[in-house]
Amino acid sequence: MLESSKLTLNRIDNPFYQDRLVQLNPPPNLRRLPRSNRDLWSCFEYFRKRLRELDRSLETGAVVASFMAETVGRQLVFIMIDVEDDLSAYTVFETLNARGLELSSADLLKNYLFSILKSRSDLESLERRWHTLMLTVGQERFPEFLRFHLSCEEPHVRASRLFKLVSERVRQPEQALDLLTVLESRGEIYAALTDPNHEYWLDLPQARGAVRELQLFRVRQAIPALFAAWERFSRENFVRLLQVVSVHSFRYTVIGGLNPSALETAYHQTAKAILEGHATTPRQAYERMKPVAVDDVKFQQDFAVATFETGGQKKKLVRYLLARLESQLPGSVVIDPDTDPGTIEHILPENPSEAWEASIPPRHWDSAIYRLGNLAFLEAPANREIANREFGAKLNSYEASRYGLTRRIAELAPEEWTLEHIEKRQKELAKLAVNVWRNDFP
Repeated sequence: MLESSKLTLNRIDNPFYQDRLVQLNPPPNLRRLPRSNRDLWSCFEYFRKRLRELDRSLETGAVVASFMAETVGRQLVFIMIDVEDDLSAYTVFETLNARGLELSSADLLKNYLFSILKSRSDLESLERRWHTLMLTVGQERFPEFLRFHLSCEEPHVRASRLFKLVSERVRQPEQALDLLTVLESRGEIYAALTDPNHEYWLDLPQARGAVRELQLFRVRQAIPALFAAWERFSRENFVRLLQVVSVHSFRYTVIGGLNPSALETAYHQTAKAILEGHATTPRQAYERMKPVAVDDVKFQQDFAVATFETGGQKKKLVRYLLARLESQLPGSVVIDPDTDPGTIEHILPENPSEAWEASIPPRHWDSAIYRLGNLAFLEAPANREIANREFGAKLNSYEASRYGLTRRIAELAPEEWTLEHIEKRQKELAKLAVNVWRNDFP
């Protein structure tokens, strides 16, 4: 006999709840389920485990009744919030999210769209299509995706205004379905722009590098402009703009550390110009980005003083930097920072011995260690061997390295390594960087 439940969840979660949780029927493949389904099962498993642990102490009916009354009945709290309209509900959702309760604004928007549709066929179509959209975009990333979608036409879109903007634009059934059609289309390119191995890039392999770079830089403000370019440009011109955006982002964000708000404004203007037909080529699109572009002089100055931690996510960034700079040397080979076996060498070590005090005073160690001029690629065996030894003991390993920039260290400083040498080497790297991350639309 099948068990029944008086509780009914939303359309995405209710079938899973009724068929799996209520019937105590484990799903065959959790990974293929929506995140909300996986979370439901995870919670179910947690509490079932806890109850099994308690089972040894619940020996009599009186103990069970006491447990249900005191532990469950008195400590389990349900909250019901009555609101006047959908906009108020959205505001409540945003407030609760900010305080750590992960409620979904995607569900609220979906329910609003459902409230507009009248026919059963439209409702069923919306349900199917919405489910697919959530699988493509990811329910937890949907608010960001929706904000980028709206930023194609609206400036300064904030998370707190998402529902209001949609409710002002969408009031009729056909508008709701038209919105979903656009979201479906942009959902695919949004997913592709966050995954360099996405199937979209099978036919556009030259786009993968730029997508990987934007992921590495953690830059997402350009997505509205890239939505527009994907819809209006040829694929060749889309890739060209994507590459320009990568260089622009590296100069502005990674090296310059400039205001992201100004960048969002520029990309909104770029997206709007492309969609309205005022920018029909990558060069014309770049004209909208140009007011916040970092010129060669400023970029070289910023690069010459840049510092980079070499742990965690920043390690990938440093490897990328060194690999790209290495490729700029005459006769060098292209290095893939993700697969190259080279390791990051700190010329002044992260844990210097007392022998280093003569060339670099200890008070300067913290500021000097992570200067880019103090970092180099080096073969792993050599790096392990020289460890944190003094500079003279490292020179032979540098001279024998296959990396051109590393071999140059011995030429720059044949006897000792000082703050002046770090400064000089980083200025030389900054000159190389201007050509590596060059904007073709000056």
